[in-house]
Amino acid sequence: MLVACKMAGTIFLIGCAYIFQIPWAMQVGLAYALLGDLSFCVVNDYFPLPVLFFTCSHLLYMLHYGDPENISQFIHGGILLMSLCLSLNVLGVINKDTSNGIAIAQYTVVMAYILVQSSDKFHLYYGYVLFVLSDILIFITDYIVHYRISKYLTLVLYYLAQCVLLAGSGNFPCLRIPQKPVIIT
Repeated sequence: MLVACKMAGTIFLIGCAYIFQIPWAMQVGLAYALLGDLSFCVVNDYFPLPVLFFTCSHLLYMLHYGDPENISQFIHGGILLMSLCLSLNVLGVINKDTSNGIAIAQYTVVMAYILVQSSDKFHLYYGYVLFVLSDILIFITDYIVHYRISKYLTLVLYYLAQCVLLAGSGNFPCLRIPQKPVIIT
């Protein structure tokens, strides 16, 4: 039920992004997030495929907000590492646990990189703080302590993160952070 709600919410956000003419990188990033949700449903305990889609979505968000020349090598490296991890696992060179560990480590590096690079971009930075909080809550719920409310709180944090990212990239003047006023003398 929660996964269906998450996918429906992402589809809604993709529709809003299209209607409000949000730039292509954000729209494609949301589509990759939806593919990550779908693949996570299909391969419940195998992380590299969903993490590849989530990594692509996060890198596209970063591409929208950041400087493409500075992050192009990082984007190619992240996608290459996840593709290599998937290939080695399919060929039987590495086992599922190893590929899951590589996927989680790579995703953590991507999230840390985006947080560090986005400190001067309000919407990107706070969107990623919410994403990180959501991911930490997932980890705590799955591996340490399970509370019923935590799944709902995870969804709230996840949607808030996506909404903050969309608010900073679209035609929503009421949601933009005002810039410092320019004083003309």
